[in-house]
Amino acid sequence: MKDLLRRIWLRKSAAIGLVGVLVVTVVAVFAPLIVPQDPNRQDLFARLQPPNAEHLLGTDNFGRDQLSRLIYGARISLTVGVVAVLIAAALGSLLGLVAGYFGGLVDNLLMRLIDVLMAFPTLLLAIVFLAMLGERVGGLLNIMIAVGIASTPHFARLVRGQVLSIKQLDYVEAARALGGSAGRLMTRHILVNSLSPIIIYATLRIATVILTEASLSFLGLGVPPPTPTWGGMVAEGTKLLQRAPWLSLIPGVAIMMTVLAFNLFGDGLRDALDPRLRGIGDVAAQKS
Repeated sequence: MKDLLRRIWLRKSAAIGLVGVLVVTVVAVFAPLIVPQDPNRQDLFARLQPPNAEHLLGTDNFGRDQLSRLIYGARISLTVGVVAVLIAAALGSLLGLVAGYFGGLVDNLLMRLIDVLMAFPTLLLAIVFLAMLGERVGGLLNIMIAVGIASTPHFARLVRGQVLSIKQLDYVEAARALGGSAGRLMTRHILVNSLSPIIIYATLRIATVILTEASLSFLGLGVPPPTPTWGGMVAEGTKLLQRAPWLSLIPGVAIMMTVLAFNLFGDGLRDALDPRLRGIGDVAAQKS
């Protein structure tokens, strides 16, 4: 772990991304201790105030403190991002592992299904799955499940490719010759050695999921108000762009910076974990 962190820290962009991810995580986890005010407390006498000493990021149309709502919005974005990616990684790994290992008809059926799903944008798939789930589960859980299922095909494709290359290696053939069962070979020998690319892609995918959640909230399909979400804050601010541009600008910048941080960290993690890129990246980082 120390060696991994050292390799990430040697890369300036990856280090910046790591710091950004840590900041967002700390803000999300300790939001109740950080917020200056109740994010849902309305003060109509203080509505649409620009950033000032009392409200550092101003107030919205209901007089609610924008900084408090921005901080609580980080909890929604990060929760959806992490949980949805975990759902997608679990389902996608299972499908990719089965398709790649057994091949033949099983592979053809599963991959054709994956091809059909990947032909649609993730946002559109998420909307479809949200409609299918309906009112069966709660708002936030609904979104996490829908976005997670919509992201599953990408992980399935990744894992299948890894399985196709790993199952031909000598140590897998040796384990099969010694009588290892299919389940043992898939979990103990193939899946374990596919974890690095899965972890790297999951880190990068969190950024995409955060954007998807923000888009759903912007369209009014996310967590219902008054719960603060970054996408919902942007949507509310678009009605008052000329009078109070900070209402959309500030949460929009928060989304951009968070997505950038996860992308930078994911790229650095890829360079640090991939043995083909590790040496090249270390030399380049030391020279810079």
